[in-house]
Amino acid sequence: VLQELEAAASTTVDSQFLLTGDIQDADGTSYALEIDVQLITDEQLAYVYIIQPDAIADNFIIIDDDVVYNYQYLTNQVIILSANDPAALGGLLPSDANVGDDVANAERDIDIRLDLNMLFEGWQPVMEGYSETPEGSAYTVRFDNVSMQDNVMIDYVRAQILDGSIDARAWAPYQLEFFSLAEGVSTPEEDSSTPVATLIFTDFETNVGLNPDALRYLPPDAELIDER
Repeated sequence: VLQELEAAASTTVDSQFLLTGDIQDADGTSYALEIDVQLITDEQLAYVYIIQPDAIADNFIIIDDDVVYNYQYLTNQVIILSANDPAALGGLLPSDANVGDDVANAERDIDIRLDLNMLFEGWQPVMEGYSETPEGSAYTVRFDNVSMQDNVMIDYVRAQILDGSIDARAWAPYQLEFFSLAEGVSTPEEDSSTPVATLIFTDFETNVGLNPDALRYLPPDAELIDER
């Protein structure tokens, strides 16, 4: 399943989808997510328009290879950061979202391919089952965080991956659920905790002919602040 997803990611020129769900910050407060995402893989170019959380609604983020442009709607400013800066995603994720050596490494550049093998490199994948989702049939794969790093926030991730062998549909992630083991629990099999974050991919389209100039657009009157 992961090889099929990797192969699909390697042949995808561009893609667009709506990302919804929720995420908890360190004090347990939950925030709704609704984000419009457009990607051009070969150019390592991404446009991320934020609808929710409300606090950063109408902001957008452009990832252009090793540079991130974080547009702040309320101030009409563009903060320019290096892609490997932990602050590059502009508050979209919790500042303490320590998920392990491979994912949380601040020196690792952002890669926009939807390849879970790459995203969870070094984690242990476990096939859990096959079920129906609103987007179609999907495999469920659990990724166990086997990092020896202290104070890891995310212990395992449960991923639903759409079955691309049906009706010529693309192999693609449908849902990612991020879990922290409950107190006193040592394995995912024993865990009954609720996810600390849920990401759902809908309206997924590939090879739609996205225009890179449109994805790179910045308001001409915005103030540019280069913090690289």
